[in-house]
Amino acid sequence: MWYNELDPEERALPLEWRSLESQPFQKLLVVRCMRPDRVTTALNNFIRQTLPKGGDFVDCDAALSSIGVLE
Repeated sequence: MWYNELDPEERALPLEWRSLESQPFQKLLVVRCMRPDRVTTALNNFIRQTLPKGGDFVDCDAALSSIGVLE
C-alpha cells in the first residue's frame, strides 16, 4: 500500500521499516530504492528538515545570486 501512495515520502514506512522514521537519511534511501520517481521530492523534504534554514536552499529562485543563497 505504501508503494502505491501518491506521496509515499510523506507517509510512514510500513512494517519493520517504521523505525526508520526517526532517521531521515535512511528513509530517503528506502524511497530511492522503492520509488525512484519520488526522490526529488523526498530530497527536498530531507533538506528542509535537516539543514538549518533548509527551506531557503530548496525554495530559492533565479532572483538570488549564488552568494545570496549561501548567506
